[in-house]
Amino acid sequence: MATMVVEIYDALRSIGVAEEKATRAAEAMATLEPQFVVMRQEYKSEFATMRQENQAASAAMRQEYKSEFDATRQEYRSEFASLRADLRVLTLRVNLIIASLVTFGVPALWLLLRIASKTGAVS
Repeated sequence: MATMVVEIYDALRSIGVAEEKATRAAEAMATLEPQFVVMRQEYKSEFATMRQENQAASAAMRQEYKSEFDATRQEYRSEFASLRADLRVLTLRVNLIIASLVTFGVPALWLLLRIASKTGAVS
């Protein structure tokens, strides 16, 4: 009698399979078991390789995205700094215009109103 897988034999016998058929099926499974062990080892090895490759690819992608993000952040910081500088220049110009109006516009308006009132243009 060849080697057989007892668990398979017992399972087949418990569901009513004839002894001879259960023995042959269990012996056939026993001859296949080493092949399953080899296949399992090959799959484990292949999965380990795939896991390592995926981890390496993920790390590379993470680094690439981090670099892109950092570059974009730096670009935006530069743009905002430029906008702040432009805003400072515009604020200075507006302040100069207001100061000019106060310095020259109010006296000029006062002079125009005085002349108009003396000439009778404004009552």
